Amino acid sequence: MTNKEDTNPNVYRRYTVPESAGGLYLKFEDGKTFRVRIASEPVVYETVYAEGTDKESTSSKFAWIVWDVETKSARIMSLPVTAYRQVAALASDDEYGDPTRYDLKITRTGTALETKYEVIAGRNVSTLDELDADAPDAVSKVDLVERIRAGNGVHNVNWLEDAINDQSQEVKPLNKNKVVTSTDDDVVIEDIDEDEKPIDLSEIPF
Repeated sequence: MTNKEDTNPNVYRRYTVPESAGGLYLKFEDGKTFRVRIASEPVVYETVYAEGTDKESTSSKFAWIVWDVETKSARIMSLPVTAYRQVAALASDDEYGDPTRYDLKITRTGTALETKYEVIAGRNVSTLDELDADAPDAVSKVDLVERIRAGNGVHNVNWLEDAINDQSQEVKPLNKNKVVTSTDDDVVIEDIDEDEKPIDLSEIPF
């Protein structure tokens, strides 16, 4: 049986605008603190950006699937090297450890070369499903590698573990098992920090 609404000649009443792909990406607002829970291993990738009219540079970026605690939704979080190092420092500290077990409070201030990130560990210690029962299913539906690869000027997309094991930087297929579920088309490119030159993967602490 055909629904009467489906045969309505008014196309505006029959068409539902799809959710913008850009809504999947966590967009840091200057001075605002975001509380997130990391829900996947990190992906490391490189972006090409213009320096003036005839010069291009490359910077390393890191991305995770995260659970946005405030909006209760799965997001993709992209951070520069300087912010990644803060996450890695917490993850490497015996007092904190695995960053999927506690919230992170992240604040961005400044723009361009003055951009700074502050990453602080929250006190909420729990698994992802303990944090929110809907979170594991939501984050498992996000194809992180595919989304990052779709970004303008993006190349050498690897799970961090694969990048460490394979210095050739060969593109690896998505491994869904790397998404932690506990027991729009363009990637948002953050402002370029002066320390954001390509990094030596051998220096990465995890």
